[in-house]
Amino acid sequence: MGTIQTNSVDTGVTQRDDDLRSANFFDVGKFPTITFKSKPVRKKGEETVLVGDFTMHGVTKELSLPVKLAGPVKDPCSCRAPL
Repeated sequence: MGTIQTNSVDTGVTQRDDDLRSANFFDVGKFPTITFKSKPVRKKGEETVLVGDFTMHGVTKELSLPVKLAGPVKDPCSCRAPL
C-alpha cells in the first residue's frame, strides 16, 4: 500500500501549493491522504498490469496501471539517487 500525505505537495510555487492544498483540489483538512492499495498483478498478453484500489477525496476506484518489469535488482541501493 502506498500513501501520500496531501499536505506534502510541493511544486516550488507557494501560491500554487496553497491552492492545491485548499478545498479547490486536495482539501487537506478533510482528506489528509491519498492511498493506493495493490491487488494481484495481472498479465494482459505481453503487458503486465498492476491493479489496485486508489482512494482520493473519500472515493475509491480500481485502477489498472501498465508496468514494465526490468528484472531483479542486484543491489537495492543502486536504484537510489546519490545523496
